[in-house]
Amino acid sequence: YVYIKSINFISFNSLINLEILNLEFNNIEKIELNSFYNLNKLKYLILSNNFMSQLFPGTLDGLFQLEKLNLSFNKVESIKKDLLNDLINLIELDLSHNNIKICENESFKYLIYLKHLNFFNNPDLKIQNQSFNGLESIRNIYFSATVLLNSTFNKLNIKNNLR
Repeated sequence: YVYIKSINFISFNSLINLEILNLEFNNIEKIELNSFYNLNKLKYLILSNNFMSQLFPGTLDGLFQLEKLNLSFNKVESIKKDLLNDLINLIELDLSHNNIKICENESFKYLIYLKHLNFFNNPDLKIQNQSFNGLESIRNIYFSATVLLNSTFNKLNIKNNLR
């Protein structure tokens, strides 16, 4: 088996017509900034079951057509404010089974088409009051097996579209 430990800009630079990228069950610990920038047609990105703990703003830049992002079963500790800015067509985001402690204000600001957000099994999750600003299309948010710290749904500014 070949296991990928890190991803950089040249890793997928020439795959400009790629629509699905499945990198699950590798040993990915680090994704450098702009690693996916030339993947303009990518619709599905699967990064589950790896060892990523830090995702910095710029990591997912250029993924304007992405519809589904799976980051489950990693060690992600936080969702930074500008991490998801370019994911303007995202419909489904799976953040389950991580160690997310905080979602910064306006983390999901540009995800106006996001319908499904999964936080299942993120112990000690703190969601700031303005974290969910911009989620105009949200239908489902899964918090099962997650302890929400200092968060009340009254303060989270979620529209009444939830099911």
